[in-house]
Amino acid sequence: HASELRRWLLLFLFTSTVLGAIGFFFELTGPARWYGMLVPADTVQALWRIGDWRMSSTLLNPLYFGPIVAMAGIWSFAWFFSWRSWWALLLVVFFAACVVYSITRSAYIMLAIGVLTVLLFWVLRSYSILILSLGAFLLMLVGGMALLAGGGQFSLLDDGTGTIFASRFPQLLRTVDSFIQAPLGYGLGLGHASRRFDVNSLAVHVYDGWYFKVLLEGGVAGALLFLSFVVGAPLYLIAKLRHSVARFAWTWQLGVLSITLGAIVIALVTNVWEHYMVAPLLWVLFGFSTSLNGDDSLTLLVAPIHPPANHTADAAQAPAP
Repeated sequence: HASELRRWLLLFLFTSTVLGAIGFFFELTGPARWYGMLVPADTVQALWRIGDWRMSSTLLNPLYFGPIVAMAGIWSFAWFFSWRSWWALLLVVFFAACVVYSITRSAYIMLAIGVLTVLLFWVLRSYSILILSLGAFLLMLVGGMALLAGGGQFSLLDDGTGTIFASRFPQLLRTVDSFIQAPLGYGLGLGHASRRFDVNSLAVHVYDGWYFKVLLEGGVAGALLFLSFVVGAPLYLIAKLRHSVARFAWTWQLGVLSITLGAIVIALVTNVWEHYMVAPLLWVLFGFSTSLNGDDSLTLLVAPIHPPANHTADAAQAPAP
């Protein structure tokens, strides 16, 4: 029943709260000492160069930590609008602070798109699916432009070799130029993506751009197949949301829709669909949405592994052939 999903959601929010609290504790007490307990000694220095000022908690990577606490913040905001729970609003503030201290642009954009989606669909909840779809598209468009645009320059590493919030357009144009040089091979999925640029390598330089990676490694057919999900998933979730009459079903579909829109946009510059700590959570959320009906009932999409007890008893009493 939907009560199981409700307990799962509350457990996710509780776990995310603990994760964020540990992150603040690490930052206040010095993360290096705790990194030494969690990872081998030869990697502590590398983590220190990034984690000294980018919160990542026990996940040890702000690119994992940021999106997860952003998802928790979106859920809390949707819960507040549906149930008017002030503890949920406090969680929104807490998770927003976690996102800020992660210093992760993709997490910023994901949280912003999620919060704006909740507000938009709350205001326009009685409008048609077409109007809601247009509103979602405009949010994604603005979010994508903000994600690719340049901002302030901050040194990512102590030696100044990396930057954050720099414009991604030069990298985007260089990737497009590499693809144009060999459109047939890359169009068939014969290439592969590399985060580091090397003129002597056959790999195309893609700096955490999921869609270009799919295109280069899966070809045009693979890219079109994934883009069908990118287009179809929001439309499907909007339709599910529009036909949800129970409060929890509406809240759940709104939360998953807001998170999905954010994930689709930040995939422009990050590998959110393959991050092993983030991607499984996204797929599980979407899977739950497909089985949750508008009246809070659940549709069993697969047959149970074990037969019900009464069927077992009936089989035991049946005469032998």
